[in-house]
Parts: sequence; structure tokens; C-alpha cells
Amino acid sequence: MAKMRTVAVSTVGVFVGLLLGGALVFGYFQWLAPQPVPTATSTPPSTPMHLNPATFRGLDANLYTQTSAEYRACCLQAYALARERVKAKMAAHGAGAKPPAVVLDLDETVIDNGAFQARQIRNGQAYDTKQWDAWEENDGDQVRLVPGAKEFLDELKAAKVRAVYITNRSERFRKQAHTFLKRLDIDVPEDQYLPLESPEKTDKTARRAKAAEAFNVLLLVGDNLRDFDEAFKLNKEKGADGRKAAVDERRSRFGTDWIILPNPLYGEWTKPLKNTPDDVEVLK
Repeated sequence: MAKMRTVAVSTVGVFVGLLLGGALVFGYFQWLAPQPVPTATSTPPSTPMHLNPATFRGLDANLYTQTSAEYRACCLQAYALARERVKAKMAAHGAGAKPPAVVLDLDETVIDNGAFQARQIRNGQAYDTKQWDAWEENDGDQVRLVPGAKEFLDELKAAKVRAVYITNRSERFRKQAHTFLKRLDIDVPEDQYLPLESPEKTDKTARRAKAAEAFNVLLLVGDNLRDFDEAFKLNKEKGADGRKAAVDERRSRFGTDWIILPNPLYGEWTKPLKNTPDDVEVLK
């Protein structure tokens, strides 16, 4: 009887061994077999289906601004150049002229909204106006400073050069803007030095002209070319190449009286990439 049990156990063992061996051999040949190549329309299995292309683009852009030493170096370099330009222009500032000033944008020029971008990415969402409004209204405590901005603003104050902030933040949230600027120790003594959104909305031309009436504007500082001139606005006729041509036509102004900071997160350059009805298709 014991001998029969031994034979039975041996038989089962051989059978199990053959099954395991077969599975291993099958797996080995499966590993060797060519894998299907993803098509242009296929989605990799590891890709969350709820994420859209704008969210993926935002992830890399936000990681660059929040983690790269290169981004920090670019900002410090821009503000170092801005300091030198202000010093040179102040040396030539004659008596009796209008008070000197520097006009600056706020978002991604002086202040960093990386926490908003990170939240949108975590939620798998692209930019949304309602959520941005909620950010302006409720989340000023999460706003940080762009590298180099505070030192530059402190030097302007010491040199008695006014900082004028022309921003497209909502007029409805003026109080909140003052609150976070005060927290960041950025001085805005009178509302006239913080022009927010205008009837023209994103067009800053009239607000820049008003600043030029009151001050000798030494420098414009921004992260979007439209912080300097509406000639850089994207349209169907101009397209992306037209914007580049507009830069070349005005190249003498960059580093002289226009200082631009890097912003890979959003701006005029992203409009062709969103595929919304209001955007212009310029990609070839």
C-alpha cells in the first residue's frame, strides 16, 4: 500500500512539474516574442485616461519651475540684468524729469503660482477660469515669490524707484491681492500702483500708457511678451512664426528696457495647443 502511495505521489509530482515547466517555457517565449507597437491613437496602459494633453504638458513644465536649478538661474539672471539696467538708467536720470518707475507683471514674474498648477495636475485638469478665480479668492497663502524678485524690489525701493504692478488678476479680488503681497513683504502703498484687470481684459496697453504719463518708466518686466506690447498677441494672420518675427523686429529692446522671465507653464505660446474653439491652429 505504501508503495502505491509513493507511486501516486510521484505521478502527481511529475504532473505538477510538467505544468510549472510548461508555464515557464510559455512565459519565456512570450517574453521573447515581439511586443505590439503602440499606434498614434493608442493609449499606453499606464496612462491615466482622465488626463488630457494639456495636463501632461503642465506636469513637465511645473516640475521644471519647481525643481530645476536651471529655472532658478534664469530668473536670477533676468533680475540681475534688470538691476544693472535700472542703475544705468538712473545714472542718466536728469533733474526735473518725472519720478522713475519699473512696470512689472505679477503672476510668474514676481509671484509663483506653482501650487495652483500642481493641484490642477493632481486632479487631471487643465486650466479652468472658475478654479483660477477660487485660487485668487481663497489661496493667497500658497503664493510664493519668483527667485530674485524680492531682492530686485528691495533695491528699487532703496533707490526710490517706484514699482508699478500691471496684472490681469481680477478686480474683484483686489483685497486678496493686497493681503498676499503684504505677507510677502511687497510694498504697494497706493492702489494706483496695482492696476488689475481692465475693460480690455488681457490688453495692458492703456494701463502701460497711464503709467508712462505719471512716471519715467525705466523698464518693463514680465513673463509674457504681451506684458510689453500687443504686437505679440497671437492671431490667425500672424501665427507662431509671426510672433517670432515680431521679436526679431524689436530685438534691441530685450535686455535694454524689456526684461523677460521664463514661463513654460502658460501664456500666449500655448494657445495653439489647447484645441478649443477660441484658439488658433498654427501647428504644422
